Amino acid sequence: MGAKAADTEKVKTNEKKVDKKTDIICNHNIETSTVEMRLVFDCKECQLRASLKNKQCLKGVLSALADNYNADNVVLSDYAELRYSGPSMKMLKTLIDLSNEIDNLSMRNPPRTYFKDIKAQGAKEKRRAICNNCKANPQVIFPRLKKMLLEDIEVFYDEFLISSKAVRKTKAAECRACVKTTDEALVYIFNLTEKFRAFLYYEGFNVVI
Repeated sequence: MGAKAADTEKVKTNEKKVDKKTDIICNHNIETSTVEMRLVFDCKECQLRASLKNKQCLKGVLSALADNYNADNVVLSDYAELRYSGPSMKMLKTLIDLSNEIDNLSMRNPPRTYFKDIKAQGAKEKRRAICNNCKANPQVIFPRLKKMLLEDIEVFYDEFLISSKAVRKTKAAECRACVKTTDEALVYIFNLTEKFRAFLYYEGFNVVI
């Protein structure tokens, strides 16, 4: 289980990550030694089973790991310790990287990118309102996909299919460039998630998807 207690230093204590949906609080410490950095969760008071096969447990761990990305392993400390390292840590960090990629794709602003030359009075506001209500808007689609990815990967794939269909139904001529870019971004995300699914099946810790 790593270095002896005498060689381990707790550098952060009693941090909390709160899942607002379920009011689950994930207390965790960062423990460092000469050989590793451990992200240790105190699961004794949690009403859920301490396992990353549990979706809410996984969500709490991902939230903390995103802030402590350099951790070498994750430890769920219940009355017995469950440790995730090696391929499992690679899987967790791949999931965080994927969520960051989705974040980046959500930064594109259609009115500024494709309609910046509009000058007519009131036209900019009208175009902004149209884009804000568009189901193909990357600032609408990708934040929602990221939320689903980190909460429930089954729901993520359902939402992904809904978003893809919505984008391809957008036919307005002035929207073609934006729709094309969004569609390409969705294909890119799909390819990344398929690699992630393959990794789960062959190397990960058997999260049910």
